[in-house]
Amino acid sequence: MPGTAIKATRSRPPRLHRSAEYRAVYQGGRRWPQPHFVLLARPAPPQEHESRVGITTSRQLGGAVARNRLRRRLREVIRRNWRAAPAGWHLVIHPRREAAEATFAALEAEWRQAVARLGAPPGARPGAGPGAGPGAGKEKR
Repeated sequence: MPGTAIKATRSRPPRLHRSAEYRAVYQGGRRWPQPHFVLLARPAPPQEHESRVGITTSRQLGGAVARNRLRRRLREVIRRNWRAAPAGWHLVIHPRREAAEATFAALEAEWRQAVARLGAPPGARPGAGPGAGPGAGKEKR
């Protein structure tokens, strides 16, 4: 069937879908401001082991065409750099007005910088997530 090979090669990061999930991140999450967006993050519930992401755009960013273009660009940034995100988080990206004029490379660099600051969520199982391995998390005396 045409188009199935394209879908198989494009892996989409898991997304937040319900408004309650977004609300929980906005109300109980931490904020990591970047020049072109704010990354909001909250540890995922214990039964979820992978991170999920959502994008919010307000009308202050422009009309529907401008907002959709910005969402598409941010989704592609996330898709290309999803492996940089640590497991166990609910993430929301809230772009600033300046993001519409930002280069793709600048958005990518900011995404990688923001998720690198996250680390493992509080209460995460030892040995889970990036950097896990023999001796990870042990103090040297």
